[in-house]
Amino acid sequence: VDDSITFKVEVEESVVFSHPSAVPQIRLGKADVTFEQKTPSVEVPPSTLQADLLSLLTEGRHSDVTIEAVYGEAAPVTFSAHTNILSQRSDVFAAAFSHEMRESATRTLTVTDVPPPALKALLHFLYTDDFDEVQKVLREEGSSGGSSSSSGAAASGGASSGAAEQSIAQLQAVLAAAHKYGVLRLLRWAEGQLCDKLSCEMACSLLSLAHVYGATELERNCLAFMKANMANVVKRAEFATLPPEALVKFNMHCAGIEPSEEEPGRKRKRDDE
Repeated sequence: VDDSITFKVEVEESVVFSHPSAVPQIRLGKADVTFEQKTPSVEVPPSTLQADLLSLLTEGRHSDVTIEAVYGEAAPVTFSAHTNILSQRSDVFAAAFSHEMRESATRTLTVTDVPPPALKALLHFLYTDDFDEVQKVLREEGSSGGSSSSSGAAASGGASSGAAEQSIAQLQAVLAAAHKYGVLRLLRWAEGQLCDKLSCEMACSLLSLAHVYGATELERNCLAFMKANMANVVKRAEFATLPPEALVKFNMHCAGIEPSEEEPGRKRKRDDE
């Protein structure tokens, strides 16, 4: 007979989570672990796409076409551009690169009817889609172009008016360039800028510009301004040189007839026809 005694010992493992020094006891038990979610401290850099695209133009990296501005007596100005970007942004450029330059070995597109500052502003907009960049170009080109005559203008007291006229001339050139290359967004922006610069001195020339380039909002503002300031506008020499079509629109506007209601030279149909 085996008279041995067997003892079964069950050991439970406990974790000591705290051991207060002031109380002579040890607390045993289980504890829930809580994880506190903190805001990530990762800093995302700002976008550099606009600056990167513009640097392709300003630095001429990987360019495959030269845009040459030959205007008046000024020295030609060249821009190293990229056909894929210009073609994507302008159907007119796309057509020019597809047809006129197909057999051109020099890969040069010469522009003779756009002033270099306006062409530069146009190209910068095509690469950035940023109106601030357009204004920056116009300011820089305006200050560099007018620096030589600034002292004489200041002496005659016409510095501010000269700067205003130069700004209007620049915007007119940008509007014409945007119209030529089918950049509607830039055309509408230039149109809006010119609407804010209406005056008795510029109303007639801006009306002619609006008529030529289909700037309907500028045309409407010019007609309203000229009607409200008729006594000062009609006696100016520019009024006598208005194109016949623009003069007809002005007369119709003064008579309260919108051009869309009655076209010049066309009889209104009778109700019974």
